[in-house]
Amino acid sequence: MRVKVFIVFTIFIWVMILLRLFSVQIVKGESYSETAKRQHKKGAYINTDRGCIYDRNGRLLAFSVPAKSCFALPHKISNPPRTANILSAIGLKEKEKILSLLTSKGRFVWIERYIEDSMVDRLNQYGLSGIFIAEDKRRYYPVAGAGNLIGFCGEDSKGLEGIEYEFDSILNGKAGFAIFNLDANGHTLLEYFEKNPEKGCDLILTIDSDIQRIVTEELEIGMKRYNASAGNCIVLDPKTGEILAMANFPYHNPNHKGNGNAAKWRNRAVADIFEPGSTFKIVTAAAAIQENIIHPDDSVDVENGSLIICGHEIKDVKEYKKLTFSEIIEKSSNIGVVKIAKRVGKEKLYLYARSFGFGCELGIDLPGEREGIITTPEKWSEIHFANIALGQGVAVTGLQLAFAYQAIANDGVLTRPLIVRKIVGKNGKIKKEFFPQTIRRVVSSKTAEILRGILHQVLESGTGRRARLSIPVSGKTGTAQKSTEKGYSKDKFFASFVGFFPTDDPKFLISIVVDEPKGKYQGGEVAAPIFRNIGERLLNLSDYWYLNICQK
Repeated sequence: MRVKVFIVFTIFIWVMILLRLFSVQIVKGESYSETAKRQHKKGAYINTDRGCIYDRNGRLLAFSVPAKSCFALPHKISNPPRTANILSAIGLKEKEKILSLLTSKGRFVWIERYIEDSMVDRLNQYGLSGIFIAEDKRRYYPVAGAGNLIGFCGEDSKGLEGIEYEFDSILNGKAGFAIFNLDANGHTLLEYFEKNPEKGCDLILTIDSDIQRIVTEELEIGMKRYNASAGNCIVLDPKTGEILAMANFPYHNPNHKGNGNAAKWRNRAVADIFEPGSTFKIVTAAAAIQENIIHPDDSVDVENGSLIICGHEIKDVKEYKKLTFSEIIEKSSNIGVVKIAKRVGKEKLYLYARSFGFGCELGIDLPGEREGIITTPEKWSEIHFANIALGQGVAVTGLQLAFAYQAIANDGVLTRPLIVRKIVGKNGKIKKEFFPQTIRRVVSSKTAEILRGILHQVLESGTGRRARLSIPVSGKTGTAQKSTEKGYSKDKFFASFVGFFPTDDPKFLISIVVDEPKGKYQGGEVAAPIFRNIGERLLNLSDYWYLNICQK
């Protein structure tokens, strides 16, 4: 009997074993196989190299450099408070922040990205368990003063501002995926790529780093000389619309850890709007000539420097009895411009302003571009109409102001701003190329020629004499009171100057905007000298002088 019970029990045991084996190997075999693979294999995304940014001459404006970063595996740290104390003493972060990271539930945490070599040496001396140094990469920007234009990346190599942000998906490439084979103790035996990372594309900009450096230096000197709160400068090729330099003050240095003060990040040349003052008078002048309303030699009664409109006084700096139309622009006569604007009419003045690019985006490949402000004519009272003709009651960007004059320098044709020349992929293969694009013809070639001549006289005998160079220059000064909640300020101004040279065949256009200069505040006193200093240094760049001016 006992033997029978033993045999039955043994048979039962073997049946259960066979059933279990059948379940494991046949019914759930595939599932267990996948589980085993997961336990012995580990996957990780591998960041790709971000593409470089070059200037028009192949000089680097942004690239990635090797760096070291500190990370922790919290589950391997035996004494978090002690470890936090040491890391804080080395200078990585505040103790409380580090301790919070070390006691988190995550299996992996970054303690600090991009640490100095001296910190790495000190960490290695302590030999802290659970604390590791990783090979990393960070962005480096070699051209001082280009930070507001180029922008910067976050710690995840994602573009956050400027060109880096606008072309982030192109620069960033595609991440790879690596597989790690692990032994029973979790140690890596073998690593192989299941998907290789793809490097991001490179960008070639229209920017010239030499010109960018010159503009940054001279703008900063000018801003500090007049204790201005801010400013911006654009240098462009008026024939193509290519931006050669774009500088801001105060400027942002993206190489600084933490990326500095957020208030300094924005590119004021495209993101800030202001009332332009007399630089806007080019709209009235262009409309009057194009519509055959007045000839440059025609005289206008400018009322001895004072004109009353709807109870408001329009004044000139000097008391003139009569001025020719050309002299009205040269002397920047408010009364003369208002009188001519009345002949042009509200509707046409508005249409010409829009045609020059005011009140709309110009389509530059940069984030944050503003449209500016110009209301429609049915909303203009008589005094509002007069103010708009004088460049008040309308708001523009530095970019719009520069390209309005670009149209005059370019025989009356407005061109889309161009900042990127090429997108370059693997092995130097050009994936996309950008060419100058015409937006519209604003005025005829003849009208543009007349305006260039009048604007040349602004520097010879008018308000722009401090901007003169050794070659013929055309340009216009601007001074505008800043608008406040209580009306126009009596001691806060925008000073501006826009000019191009040589007058007969323009190669460079420079736009200067100065926000709240102290002491001297007029465009001819503040912005014009900055233009001159930049212009003189541009003429000393032998390559540009020879290729762009001597060789036509």
